[in-house]
Amino acid sequence: MRELTPQEREALYIKHECPFCQSKKFDYGPEGGLSRNIFCTKCGAGYNVYPAELPGGQVIRHPKEGAPKEGWGSPQGIDLNDPYGGED
Repeated sequence: MRELTPQEREALYIKHECPFCQSKKFDYGPEGGLSRNIFCTKCGAGYNVYPAELPGGQVIRHPKEGAPKEGWGSPQGIDLNDPYGGED
């Protein structure tokens, strides 16, 4: 795991795309506190993201590591503008 670079953060939070493959489709992963894990449906890259107004975020799975564990994804995909899916 490592911190997002400024370019990766821009891709995720502003362009709403995977920094590795530019796909705009992500699945939910586990969540906790103010963060949620998301996974690119195309390359399998994983990210730990926070609400956009907070700094930070991490790359938690490089595309070369393969797909996330079974049961970690949500098949409907997510909107990176609302990573919590409208939940309070």
